[in-house]
Amino acid sequence: MNYLESSVDVMPASDLFQWLHGSRRTGVCRFSRGAAIRRVYFQDGSIIACSSNEPHLLLGQFLIANGRIDALTLSECMRLQESTGKNLGSLLVESGKLTSGELRRSIASIGNRIYYK
Repeated sequence: MNYLESSVDVMPASDLFQWLHGSRRTGVCRFSRGAAIRRVYFQDGSIIACSSNEPHLLLGQFLIANGRIDALTLSECMRLQESTGKNLGSLLVESGKLTSGELRRSIASIGNRIYYK
């Protein structure tokens, strides 16, 4: 497995994200600070997913905080997620709660928040 390890003193994440996008890289960027662990997943240079052990950066909580869905919708989709194995974003798009464009923009926004906040 190939990997690159650095601190923001060497290469700011904004430069890293630009490089990943421009070179159409696929992989995972892992950021950690104390107990917080955040990951941004890239495919062909685009952010396709994010994860964190911090609840406010989880997709469902992010969408609720930004008024895109309500808690009942999240709960229903999470139940479906358990029974179908599909990811939350796919279920929200399939149910018509989000468009695929809204989902992509939300994931990209979370990816930016993972580094900048």
